[in-house]
Amino acid sequence: MMREEMTPQRVWQEFTRAQNFNNAIELYETVEQNEDFYIGNQWRGVNAPNLDHPVMNMLCRVVKFFISSVMSDDIGISVTDFDESSAMKPVLDMLGVQFDQIMEGCGFKRKAREVIRNSAVDGDGCMHFYFDPEDDMQGAAGTAEAFRLTPTPGHIEAEIIENTNVHFGNPQSGDVQRQPYILLNFRRLVEEVRRTARENGGDADAIQPDEDTYKHGDAPEEGKVTVVRRYWKEKGRNGRKTVWFCEMTAGAVVRGPTDTGYSRYPIAFMPWEKVKNQYHGQAAITGMIPNQIFVNKLFAMAMQHVKQLAFPKVIYNRNLMAGRKWNNRVGEAIGVNGDPNVAVATGFRAPDMSAQVLVMIDKVIEYTRDTMGASDAALGNVTPDNTSAIIAVQKATSMPLELQRQDFYCFVEDSVRIWMDMMAQNYGVRMVRMKAPEAEADAVPALPDSMGAGMLPQAAGGAPGMAGAMLQQAAPGTASGIPVLRSKMEGDLSPAREDAYETAPFNFLQLKGMNLRLNVEVGAATYWSELMQVQTLDNLFAKGVLSDAVTYLENMPRGYIPGRQELIDALKKRQQEMEAAQMAAAQAAGAPTAGSGVTLG
Repeated sequence: MMREEMTPQRVWQEFTRAQNFNNAIELYETVEQNEDFYIGNQWRGVNAPNLDHPVMNMLCRVVKFFISSVMSDDIGISVTDFDESSAMKPVLDMLGVQFDQIMEGCGFKRKAREVIRNSAVDGDGCMHFYFDPEDDMQGAAGTAEAFRLTPTPGHIEAEIIENTNVHFGNPQSGDVQRQPYILLNFRRLVEEVRRTARENGGDADAIQPDEDTYKHGDAPEEGKVTVVRRYWKEKGRNGRKTVWFCEMTAGAVVRGPTDTGYSRYPIAFMPWEKVKNQYHGQAAITGMIPNQIFVNKLFAMAMQHVKQLAFPKVIYNRNLMAGRKWNNRVGEAIGVNGDPNVAVATGFRAPDMSAQVLVMIDKVIEYTRDTMGASDAALGNVTPDNTSAIIAVQKATSMPLELQRQDFYCFVEDSVRIWMDMMAQNYGVRMVRMKAPEAEADAVPALPDSMGAGMLPQAAGGAPGMAGAMLQQAAPGTASGIPVLRSKMEGDLSPAREDAYETAPFNFLQLKGMNLRLNVEVGAATYWSELMQVQTLDNLFAKGVLSDAVTYLENMPRGYIPGRQELIDALKKRQQEMEAAQMAAAQAAGAPTAGSGVTLG
């Protein structure tokens, strides 16, 4: 199949068309206004020099409540096989560990909070994943020396993309993976882009700085250029579609068309509230901005009234002042014409401001919060007289956010499937820890050749399509002469134990095609905390599940028990003395000792 020709002119025409669509739905103006109102810059552009600019920012607190509610629990990922094959369990357990490493390495949880924030404020949240090959892999390389292999370097990274910088080829559809193409635009330093172009055979001399037409704010920007990355899918000779990408500026090629080998676009997208016939969503605060403006204006006018009319004014007879002006200085004598007993001045107090003003402000704030799903009970603005009723109201109030929570779980699931796709293409052969089965013959699950098992590297005398995780002729053991590298999870590990783990090479190319065979479930998990660990240890020790005091102290977090190590050493010494005394007593009584070869019976 002939590959599509990509030129800067074609990509820039598509980019301009996407910007025109965003202008048609007023996306840039909406996002800029929403961002200003969220951060409290709510009087921007208002020409009222004689009026105070109070900000009663009710929107910011509601959005933070939304973020906290959606991310109230940690993220838990469960990967299962639709076939429920027990042989696949070691591989699935290993994948769970890899996903945890990716989430920790790229800061996924922290960035996911920003995605939810962008979704609630701007309408959409987007995360872009890419593979960074610049990774020394020192730890893995040291372990791999025993297996005579060089691990593939690199790791998966994630970056936040603003919704104004992501453009779908079919803007009427919100399905990411069915898009004909996706554009991402970035503002980067010119020298950085030129260096990238030289490294990838692009036209570095044609790259010149430009202006960002739709930048947010008035901050100056120099020495930058807009780079558009285009993703699209093409069929290869084997009939399988893969994702390609290129990078262009307005008049130069930064990176030419490159086959990533992925089957999925490396982009996860989450709209807050879906809108018909467009991929951009509706933000949580867009419809409530007029309410915020009304509250701010009413409060500003109330403040102005208080400043001008709250204090009594002095009214005096100018004809009796003998051409002098009224003086408010304390103790100052005031000269008048005529009889000083005649009233020269009197006090005047304007009518009080109507109480309806403050009542209206309170009602607008209350109704706005209620309609957004953040009542006073949910925000904690109530007196805890009836705790059961308050908890019931909080649960009922948070129910509408369950839809956004499920959308976020779908966002995480899309991310996990993207990671698996990238791992299969970019990870190559790496050292992993997998549970060692009892029988060596069942050491690894057999993956069909259709999933890429047949693409495993061969060793001398080996055959392709080796089952599961370990390379043929490179599996550790006495037969191959390669040492078995083990790490202790708990207690003494041996091949016959179910909690034994072995470190061995795994060819991630075998994951090709596994996305359709795996069920990925995302849900709430428990946050780790030292206090929770201490409480769990106390419960286990109190119930007799954990009877060894040394194990109890060793698992206690640092800082909770002063002199913990001294206690552990003293307990171990006492245990050794007791064992020695028991052994001496047994020998004196003529009883057989453990390991003496005498069978008791």
